[in-house]
Amino acid sequence: IVDVVANHMAADYNYSRSPAIIDDIRNDNSCWHNRNSNIYNYSSRENITQYDLDTVLDLNTGSKKVQNYVLNYLKELIDAGADGFRFDAVKHIETPDDNASFASDFWPTVVYGAETYAESKGLDLYCYGELLDHPDDVNGLPDSAYAKYYSITDNVWGNNVRDAVVAGGNAGSFSGTYHKNVSADQLVLWAESHDTYANRSSLGVSEANINKTWALVAARADAMGLYLTRTEGFTPPNALGTAYLSGWNASEVAAVNKFHKAFVGQSEYVANSGSIAYVERGTSGAVLVNVGGNGTSVNVKANRLASGTYKDQISGNTFTVSGGKITGSIGSSGIAVIYNVSACSHANHYIAGLCTVCGASVSHSYSGGVCKCGKTKPVTGSCTHSAHRYNGVCRDCGASVGHSYTNNICTVCGEQGEETFVSEKKFGVHE
Repeated sequence: IVDVVANHMAADYNYSRSPAIIDDIRNDNSCWHNRNSNIYNYSSRENITQYDLDTVLDLNTGSKKVQNYVLNYLKELIDAGADGFRFDAVKHIETPDDNASFASDFWPTVVYGAETYAESKGLDLYCYGELLDHPDDVNGLPDSAYAKYYSITDNVWGNNVRDAVVAGGNAGSFSGTYHKNVSADQLVLWAESHDTYANRSSLGVSEANINKTWALVAARADAMGLYLTRTEGFTPPNALGTAYLSGWNASEVAAVNKFHKAFVGQSEYVANSGSIAYVERGTSGAVLVNVGGNGTSVNVKANRLASGTYKDQISGNTFTVSGGKITGSIGSSGIAVIYNVSACSHANHYIAGLCTVCGASVSHSYSGGVCKCGKTKPVTGSCTHSAHRYNGVCRDCGASVGHSYTNNICTVCGEQGEETFVSEKKFGVHE
């Protein structure tokens, strides 16, 4: 997914057109709104979409010339391997549903054009727009005016959940009602974003609390979730620093992510009780978070969960549903992900040993030393077998062996030099 900034261009915050902008755009006044004035009224859609954002100059996105430049840029990115886009600051670009005096067809032209091009390449393009709060402060334009073209962010809901977790104590403020007035499958959620991290509203929140927030975000049905990789060397307001390995690769995050994938298509029930905020999915799983601390005992109402015993995929603790109650002990992370993982029966898995469908850990099955996923069987000791494959792998033990060439043809496997070897390796030859 590539971040696309189509609303504005400028190198300096001084209403100047950067010399880095190509002349065909830079020197054509019809490509700009030419207001030289910042947005000052967030109750006015015209002001939001036609004026400048923080002194960076607003492109005239109603111009067919600008639209074609943006669309061709997206096509170039698709050719380079992109199969999705995040559109920055979308509320600042007008829609066809705006007042006719400033409305434009920028979004259908650019988004539908990119989708059609991606389809011609065999790609299913995923797009979402950074729509902070609502399109305006008076609900003059509905969220759906943007959501008809792509998914949109619900920053308010995620930020509210984080605030509830940080406040601790009682989970009563945890609600399942989204801020955006569109269906859940059109939403993108987060525990924090680059903006909340950079403006310090989430910078001081512990990773433990971010992960609790993420657990409640990723447990929700249908919506997409984004987890921000935090950075070292953060220097406000501009330099975010270098990403580092920390909260995002915690075991509780992995457990919640697998839960999210395992319960795709299943219903949800969002609830809270005392310090416990929780989301039940279907009748066979739930994520529970103790906003008041870490490990604790749980005794909350089971709204949908069927009676039985469930394993917490983080701590290994057993939870019991009986008499309409969920009981058990949340581990030290303050998060419990309870459901029973069935033995994986899907056909395909990755080289890392994870199912391509459910994410379960599976064992490799080797035939002639190679699994169908392409993984070569680990070998101890030296190979003494006489036959090997074109890709230089022993047919019996899977060891990597050297070819023995005569006239550029291996006398053992018949491999015909480096070009054939690369081709066979690329397409993954198996017996």
